[in-house]
Amino acid sequence: MKVSLSNRQRLARPDAAAIRAVAARLSALSGAAPAELTITLADDASIAPVNAAAVGHAGPTDVITLSYDAIPGDPDGPSAEIFLNVECAISQRPDDPSRELAYYLAHAFNHLAGHDDATPATRTAMHRRERRWLNALAPLPALLAPLPELSTSAPPASSAPRRPPPPAARQGPGPRPSPAQAATAPAPLPPLARPAAARRGFAG
Repeated sequence: MKVSLSNRQRLARPDAAAIRAVAARLSALSGAAPAELTITLADDASIAPVNAAAVGHAGPTDVITLSYDAIPGDPDGPSAEIFLNVECAISQRPDDPSRELAYYLAHAFNHLAGHDDATPATRTAMHRRERRWLNALAPLPALLAPLPELSTSAPPASSAPRRPPPPAARQGPGPRPSPAQAATAPAPLPPLARPAAARRGFAG
């Protein structure tokens, strides 16, 4: 599984190597192994448009998972994209945002493995599975480091291709409450055309 990382937030400094390592472990634990995975670290302002396009809900959410079937003739196979809301992780667990972010990543791999949280029973099963996976990752490495102050410069653009969310998708537990958006927001995420029939998405 090839993992590309894109940073579109200015609230914390991500440890790319640690995030890739946790993603690899979650892939092994869940059995979900897309040929190519793009992980985008976002804040409230940059994830809200993706949430609106994916599930038609206004405002930010904690995590969005998009999976793509292989295009006929494409030798790379299925791919996936995960958006992680760093601002939400800091708001929900200010004492340990790295663990909260790892929980979002585990939830995404739960969806990539084919599990759904559309009912209370399946949602409970997913949460139990995620807790088991996170316990298996102990000790969890620090995925985020605090920044002394917000930077006024734009975060580096990733060369990894980004794909648009599906036109229709199923909603997960829903957006979590979060603090006010940062005064300066990163540029919106540019789309990349993909056949609609090849997409599946989950938010929350």
